[in-house]
Amino acid sequence: MDSRLVGSFLRKRRISLRLTQRQVAEMLGFQTCQFISNIERGIADIPPSRIKDFAEVLQVNAQELAAMVSESMRTKLMKKTSIPLGQEAGSMGKEDDPFVNAFILAWQTADEEAKASIKYLAMKVLNMDYELAEAGEDRIRRAGRPPLSVNQ
Repeated sequence: MDSRLVGSFLRKRRISLRLTQRQVAEMLGFQTCQFISNIERGIADIPPSRIKDFAEVLQVNAQELAAMVSESMRTKLMKKTSIPLGQEAGSMGKEDDPFVNAFILAWQTADEEAKASIKYLAMKVLNMDYELAEAGEDRIRRAGRPPLSVNQ
């Protein structure tokens, strides 16, 4: 699914609710309706942090909308890279990993504390040298959880 299909779906839904782009923009707290227009034309994506808001305004299931947006973003990424997200170089053409799809959806709806914990764990497990490693460790400690080690 690409952004144009998501945009077309959202446009049809907005029209079926007899709402203008301006009304949707106002309901979502935007100054102008340009962003709504860009989403409907497939130029922009709904930010993951606003999926629930869009779902509420357009009266659609938030999880289904998140799945559509996630797939749209995944498609864009696949077009920009030689190896699709969630696949190894030798696995081109195999079915997508359901865990990766579920993880992406869960990530989009996770709060900041959960994201910080996941980032920290991934950095430790994958031996990543990432700028936010120290910030993530401090945040996890402040939350009352000891930092994880690869051996745990």
